[in-house]
Amino acid sequence: MSVIREDFIRLSKQEIMLEDLQIIKEITGTSKITKDTVPDLLFALQSHLLLVEEGKTELNTEFTETISLLVVKIQNR
Repeated sequence: MSVIREDFIRLSKQEIMLEDLQIIKEITGTSKITKDTVPDLLFALQSHLLLVEEGKTELNTEFTETISLLVVKIQNR
């Protein structure tokens, strides 16, 4: 578990890359980071988890990890 945590911390300290901006654009509709970006990403994560809880979809761990990492990268800027 600590290896995963260490990887997450290391990745979260990296700069926001072009592929990160592309993912942000796919989710929020814009590749610009604004005051609304983190709330929009968290809303997308919450919506996904709600659908999982309701049994309407399977948990997409790659999606949840990506959103979590993007939020931390933005917060670390």
